Amino acid sequence: MIVYEFAPGSRLQGDAQRVGHALARLANRDAAAVVEAARSRRSVLHGYFEWDDRAAAHEYRLEQARLLVRSVIIVERRPDAEMPMRVARAFEWVRRPDDHDGGAGPRVFVTQARVQRDPALYAQVLAELRRDLEAYRRRLSEFEGAKSLLAAIDAVLQVAA
Repeated sequence: MIVYEFAPGSRLQGDAQRVGHALARLANRDAAAVVEAARSRRSVLHGYFEWDDRAAAHEYRLEQARLLVRSVIIVERRPDAEMPMRVARAFEWVRRPDDHDGGAGPRVFVTQARVQRDPALYAQVLAELRRDLEAYRRRLSEFEGAKSLLAAIDAVLQVAA
C-alpha cells in the first residue's frame, strides 16, 4: 500500500492519504481535471480550493505579481562582449526587514542591491536558496540515474555549510 503525506514544509493540512488516493485516480490528466473533481463539496479535494471567485481572482493576481517580480533580471554587459557579464534577479522576496514578529510577517520584495548591502537580508536569501537546493537534492534522490548530480549538489552544500 502506498502511504501519502504532505511534503515537509507544505502549508497543507488534512488527510494526505485520502488526497493522495483521489489524485492517483486522476493521474495522467491535467490540472483542470483536478479542479473539476474538487468542485463537488463531497470531494476530499474540495477544501483545498478557494471557491469564492472574487477571492480566487485576487489570489491569482497576487500570484501573477509574485511571478512578475521573480521574472525581472539585471543584465550587466561589457561594451566589448556579446555575452552578458553577469545576470541576477533584480528583486528578492524576503521577510520584512523590520519584522518584529519573529519572521512570520508577510514577504516583501527588495532590490538585489539592498540584499547585497544588508547582512540580515543576505543571510535570509542564502538560507532560502540552501533550502531550495536541499529540496532539489531530496527530489533527485528518487531517481537512480541522478547519482552524479547528487554528488555535485552534495559538494556545493558542503562548501556552503
